[in-house]
Amino acid sequence: MLSVFSSPSPERNDSLLSQVRSVSEVLSQSDPPEYFQLDILLSRGENLKAMDTNGFSDPYAIFLINNESLCKSDIKKRTLNPTWNQFFRVRITADQVEKLRIEVKDRDTFSSDDLIGCNAMDLRKLNIEEENTIKMSLRGGYQEDENALLGTIYFTIKLRNFSGDGLSSDSTDKTKNKNKKKITVANAIIQILDVYDVKLTHKELPSINLRAKVEGQKYETKTKRKCLNPVFNRACYFTLMQEPNVLHKDHSLEIFMFDNKSLQATGIMKLTSLAHDTLHNMSLDLRTESNKLRGRVNLAITISGVDKASTSKMEEKFKLSEAGKIYNFSKTLSDFTDIGILKVVLHSASNLKALDGAFGFGTSDPYCYVDLGNQRFRTATIDKTVNPEWNRTFYFDISDLYECLTLSIYDEDQNEDDFLGRLCLPIADMINDQKIEYRLKTKRLDNFTQGALTITCSRYYNPISRLKAFEMPDIAPLLALMYDVIHWKNKPLSFLIWIGTMGAVHSFEPWMIPAALVGVLVVGRVQPSLFVKKKNSTKKSSLRGENDKTDKKPNGDALSPNIIKKTKEMIKSLETKIDFIAGILEKIFHTFIWIRPAATLTLVIALIIITIVLKYIGFRVILMIWLTKKLTIYGFKPNYVDNNEVLDFLSRIPTIPDLYKYKAEVFVHEESDDEAENSPQ
Repeated sequence: MLSVFSSPSPERNDSLLSQVRSVSEVLSQSDPPEYFQLDILLSRGENLKAMDTNGFSDPYAIFLINNESLCKSDIKKRTLNPTWNQFFRVRITADQVEKLRIEVKDRDTFSSDDLIGCNAMDLRKLNIEEENTIKMSLRGGYQEDENALLGTIYFTIKLRNFSGDGLSSDSTDKTKNKNKKKITVANAIIQILDVYDVKLTHKELPSINLRAKVEGQKYETKTKRKCLNPVFNRACYFTLMQEPNVLHKDHSLEIFMFDNKSLQATGIMKLTSLAHDTLHNMSLDLRTESNKLRGRVNLAITISGVDKASTSKMEEKFKLSEAGKIYNFSKTLSDFTDIGILKVVLHSASNLKALDGAFGFGTSDPYCYVDLGNQRFRTATIDKTVNPEWNRTFYFDISDLYECLTLSIYDEDQNEDDFLGRLCLPIADMINDQKIEYRLKTKRLDNFTQGALTITCSRYYNPISRLKAFEMPDIAPLLALMYDVIHWKNKPLSFLIWIGTMGAVHSFEPWMIPAALVGVLVVGRVQPSLFVKKKNSTKKSSLRGENDKTDKKPNGDALSPNIIKKTKEMIKSLETKIDFIAGILEKIFHTFIWIRPAATLTLVIALIIITIVLKYIGFRVILMIWLTKKLTIYGFKPNYVDNNEVLDFLSRIPTIPDLYKYKAEVFVHEESDDEAENSPQ
């Protein structure tokens, strides 16, 4: 029986391994090592035998020792020349260093898998730390001769001293449950953005759809018809898993491009080499079997480890933000595309649904996904409980303050995980640094469900950078059209606009203003791209090293603490007011492009009601009613308090006299302090 999580023997003589290269000589020593590490890179197969009636096979390979499976490759559909390019790292004992058996089988759905061919090699003939490239012809059976008609496989093998790489204490604990055959090592969220540089042979416009696959997990996009540059924006979620006896395995992402259900090109990307807890924006080439380029796909990939949720870089960035060294007034112009950073502490859940017992008295195996945009993390699974405690900390880069943080709890099962509850929190509405318990909701967030989640959120952002990052709608096409109309570049159009303008001015009534706004909101729903500028593909600048540097002291006399204190208070007040203005502008703009559909729909209904009221009730009558209310309300209610939101908004906008007021206060206090120092006691 293979055991892969024990540590190597401390009595091992490492100097002996450096002197002797042959495995057989190492094993013949008086104190041989207890474990070895076997690295296998399975490359491809060639000219395999067709086992299906369609003239193809669905081949996969298995590596065995003593009839026990060490590792198994992916299944390649409908091919006689499969390309795997899969890497496995397996730990074996010294007793298992003997014949390594390789079997290539054809996957069948309704019957047992057919053996295409097999072969074996003696591991004792290898040398320590020596890489061996093997070209192996298959046999009909282990006792039969090699048969070229069965096919050939290519792989690279290396036997090494076991170092313990690829193991962690957290993953070790997961294998204690014998019912779980695989270990979850990471989670990947892959956003399929768009396809460009499409080059197909036929002249008609293609109908393209993509399929993404990672270890049997598949996602498919919608079909974009008659389009050379389709935009998908499809989010795919994958769980990266491995067998218990495999220390390391290369996880590959496969993208298939179809045109009218006909496979046109494929692309393969290794996910193992990507850094965890980082958003990767990259493109993948899609090529045919003859290596001809047929297009490229843009991807946004985030891979998160199960037990390590944050990198030291993100944690360091949050500490600098907490100390006021990043998102402050002096750093406003350095990188205004970096909106902010969010810290989420997931404490625990309580009173979750019990799915593993009868009548609700059982337990569950809960774990939690934490999502923000393309960034996703997952907690470890807490076995047999309805009140799990995680106490995990996650860090997120904020790209939009109107994004929502989503926490989803599932019950882990062997086949399909069960949904337990979900929580969705807008970043703009979060309460900073407070431990709060939230009730869970259903998957569609339309009703409450059993259970609660306790979290603490902390966010830091620069309100001035937020204001600078806000972009007004692109009015350049409208200005160009107005120029052509005024200069009569298109005489029929200019004449029609002149007639229409005169008619509108002649017949103008107040109800036409809200009616026009309703039309603008409808256009924003149907074609939101008209209100959004096309941004160039720019990446966020990384955390600058200048944040760690000490600020240079100004020349001349140092400023007094009183002036510094008053200046900081003025800057803080200014930032607060600018943050308020930026929030108003963002809400207005997001209303027009239906970021919050419920709020925009409410506004549409209100504008329709206002239009009807202004249409059938004269403006003079409405003005008279409002003036009557203002002039007579205190006669009926002497203690009435007016709540005028417009005046409150105007009072929060900074003015020039406010700035002079702060400046005068600073110098008055400075002068009084100097007089106090010079006066005799």
